[in-house]
Amino acid sequence: MKFFKSRASSFMLLMLSINALGAEGFSSPTVDSPAKLYYRAFTIYTGQEACDKSPKVATLRIRVPSQTLIVGDKLQAYYRDSTEESDLIIEAYDSTGNFLPSVPISAEAYSIGRTDNYDPGIIYINSSMDYWEARRPGRFVVTARWNCATTDSNGVYDEVTIEVQQQED
Repeated sequence: MKFFKSRASSFMLLMLSINALGAEGFSSPTVDSPAKLYYRAFTIYTGQEACDKSPKVATLRIRVPSQTLIVGDKLQAYYRDSTEESDLIIEAYDSTGNFLPSVPISAEAYSIGRTDNYDPGIIYINSSMDYWEARRPGRFVVTARWNCATTDSNGVYDEVTIEVQQQED
């Protein structure tokens, strides 16, 4: 798409595509540390500034504490302070495999098997309390995407599938 040549245009396109179950912020600052995610971290102006400072990302890797949740479990999605860090580890790497700290990213969750990509019954996002809660059995996907995609790196993302199960009595 010739229209979306600049990082700012790509960032704006990405911002428009994030569904209601999203988070923005920065990838893990060190290997094995939680990502610094917020409900909304960027505007079109601060997003461009973050992209200007970001090295080119080739790979993202998402890790979660468990790929199985029980109904009622909460996944701390957002960073508040050092006492409430995210459960999501999202690491960025360059094309030679070197770790890249704190690059701008977005993350979202959607259920599997739905045409509208969001089933509020499986996962509930409480942005004011900073967590994602498993509400009923099913599967959902957590994705992370580098916010500064250019025409040659548009597909820099990763995803992990999480299954929600009913607690056995």
